[in-house]
Order: sequence, then structure tokens, then C-alpha cells
Amino acid sequence: MTGSQQDDDLRDAPNPDIPVATTSFRRLLPAGTGPRVVSTERLFRRQRQTVPAACLECRRRKVKCSATRPICSRCSIQNVECEWDTEPETTRRRAIVNRLEELEKENNDLHELIRDLSSRPEAEANEIFNRLRATGDAFHVLDLVRVGDLLLGRQPNEAESSSERRTKSSPVSSKSNSVKETADMNALHRED
Repeated sequence: MTGSQQDDDLRDAPNPDIPVATTSFRRLLPAGTGPRVVSTERLFRRQRQTVPAACLECRRRKVKCSATRPICSRCSIQNVECEWDTEPETTRRRAIVNRLEELEKENNDLHELIRDLSSRPEAEANEIFNRLRATGDAFHVLDLVRVGDLLLGRQPNEAESSSERRTKSSPVSSKSNSVKETADMNALHRED
């Protein structure tokens, strides 16, 4: 043996004076010099499919939903009721926007009915009110008022156009606009 080989052997040999740290880790091998091999399992792993919206039960449990209708696979396996608050192929965000638009239309219609009650002659307002009490359906009564006005050749309100009436500021309408803006912002932030 040459001197340099002896020095190498001495360095590699454990020194009885130095305590050896024992660990539960396995010994690592040096990195290979050949090309890196990627596991075929990783290459063929299926990516998660995104679904437009999850059922209420999967959303409540915060688990992946298969979105099969009328009952998703998870609800079917667990034998629980599968409920949906969106139409098929409709995202939750779109469903929220659709619901907001429906509520805005209902709000505008109810404001129109209140304007009709307050702006009509007392006899007409009483008739509208009596029909409202009899049917309990404000939207049906509003449709009857619109049809009656159409048959009599009346405009909804000659002084104001329909677009002016909807945009006319009042404490209630400005409040509903701020509610709309808040709902829009909340819907956008939740879905992003």
C-alpha cells in the first residue's frame, strides 16, 4: 500500500475516540450518473376532473363531488339525500348571478306595484289592494294591473318613462343598489 492509500483508509475507518451518531435514517446512496427515470405511475396518473358545481352534501363536507345527477356517487355510497341548488352544467357563480337577477326583477316589480297603489285614484288603489288581499299574489295582481292598463290604453305613468322609474333614486332603491353591489362583490370573491 502506498502512503496516500493508507491515509484514505485511516480517514474512512471509524475512530474509537469519536462517538458515532446513530440515527434511524437509512444510509443514502450517491446519485447515479445516468439519465433520470420518471416513474410511469406519475406519468399516467389521472388528473382530477373539475365539475361545474358540487351537491349541497359534498359542499357541506368539503369533499370532491362526482356531479352525477340526480344523485352523486358519494351520496349514493353513503345513502344520503343528494340535493342541488344549481341547474346541470351551471356553475355556482352563474347560479348566484341568476338568482340575483331574479331578486332584482322581483324587487322592481314590487316597487312598481307600490307606486301604482300610491299614484292611482283612491277607487283604483282600493280595487288593487282588495285583489292583492284576495289572491295573496302580488306578482299576479301586478300582471292584472298591467293588462288592465294595456286594455285601457294607459301608459304605466305618462310623466315618467319606465327606465326613468327604475333608475329614479329613492332611499329604498339606493339601498337595493348598494346591496346589489355588495352581493356582486361577495360572489366574485368567493368564487375566485
